[in-house]
Amino acid sequence: MVKYFAKATLLLLMSLLLLGSSCGRGPSQHQPLRIALNIWPGYGAFFIAKDKGFYKDEGVDVDIQIIQGDPEREAALVSGKIDGIGMTIDNLILLRDKGVPVKAIYKYDGSNGADGIVAKKEITSAEQLKGRTVGWAPGTTSHYFLTQVLKDVGLTTRDLNHAAMSSDDAGAAFAAGKLDAAVTWEPWLSKAKENANGHILISTREKPVIEDVLFMREEVLNGRKDDVEKFLRACFKAIDYWKANPDEGNNIIARNLNLPIGDVQSMLSGIKVMDYGDNRAFFGTSSAPGPVGQAYKNAVDAWLQEGLIKKPSKPEDGIDGTFVSSLRR
Repeated sequence: MVKYFAKATLLLLMSLLLLGSSCGRGPSQHQPLRIALNIWPGYGAFFIAKDKGFYKDEGVDVDIQIIQGDPEREAALVSGKIDGIGMTIDNLILLRDKGVPVKAIYKYDGSNGADGIVAKKEITSAEQLKGRTVGWAPGTTSHYFLTQVLKDVGLTTRDLNHAAMSSDDAGAAFAAGKLDAAVTWEPWLSKAKENANGHILISTREKPVIEDVLFMREEVLNGRKDDVEKFLRACFKAIDYWKANPDEGNNIIARNLNLPIGDVQSMLSGIKVMDYGDNRAFFGTSSAPGPVGQAYKNAVDAWLQEGLIKKPSKPEDGIDGTFVSSLRR
């Protein structure tokens, strides 16, 4: 019994010494990269890379977690329970304004018709939204999209009567005839076409301003650069595989998201999946910046005008294109 106690004590002391020696070294190189996503097929490369063993081939362990709610994903990021989340540039700016040190490194898709504004048939232009009752979710990508549409015609959200609700609820309320217009997404955009009194006023197909990006905690980007690069190589390999094998890729996504294959195919029709070349063009280089900088500035300007952020920030504060620009494939 004494021998057992002495042995147990020794093991405990060794464990504490090992734990102490690892403190202050930043994120562990041995734990998986933890990425939180919601149910959206635009993340297809993340799942295909895992299913086909591309992460393993690159020598990186990746833990993909489905966390559906935006606040829940953000809370997990702030607490350090995850290393990165897939959201949009406008979301990134809101997080950074709250003091969350994250940067965007990879654009996995862009909305190309998946988001938009539905309106009564009599409303045929964005100018005619003035004074109308419009439903949208405050502080969301739907809100941001609306600001960009209104900016083009010299209006702001203060020119509208705002009905605050989620994007899904806005679509449903419009379908029920309770709103003049709504900023929403699928399936409510398609349902508007079936509504004798409604139509799609404008979508991201005509105004592609919603950029879906992966952003990660700066601590991870600084401490696990090799792992992040391996992760990106695996994702780009997965996109190439997906393009060459669309049916298999779509089925992998449907299985991982627990969605009918028809729903996956329908949702994919409204987005553009971004490959390695697309990312190189989007992020650009220090000598030849890509459009990501202007996208960032547009979102900062919109949120300042809407009163949702307190201070301006520059693209280099929240964007790190070096992971893509320096990637060797």
